[in-house]
Amino acid sequence: MNAAELLSEAKRLEKKILDKGYVSPSVTLKINWLSDDLSASMSYQSSGDYQSSKSVYPCGSLADGWVPIIQKMDEHIDALTSVSEAKKNDFIAAMGRLIDQGREIDIDVDFLNPLTEMMGKLSTNIITKE
Repeated sequence: MNAAELLSEAKRLEKKILDKGYVSPSVTLKINWLSDDLSASMSYQSSGDYQSSKSVYPCGSLADGWVPIIQKMDEHIDALTSVSEAKKNDFIAAMGRLIDQGREIDIDVDFLNPLTEMMGKLSTNIITKE
């Protein structure tokens, strides 16, 4: 890959991160001439209350080229949970902890069952409105 192709790949990866809802993506590609290897890193953050930052450092030899490293970075981004999905997972986990807390303090199951049914209806209403 030449320099223009590498720049294009870095921009593509950064856009892919943005499409997942993260901000400030940064992709860095490095050539270490002394050890004859290649490395790359990427970082990103989410905006608002849900904060995260990740970096990966795939390495390869100069002889192998950039393609395997870029493939690893693509796979990493594909595996990322979107920011909106992560927020939803956090909310569901918080609701689950609240229900567990109710059970721990002996709140009657007859009281909790309507709550879980209501949560199901609310999630269905939210989905159908979108």
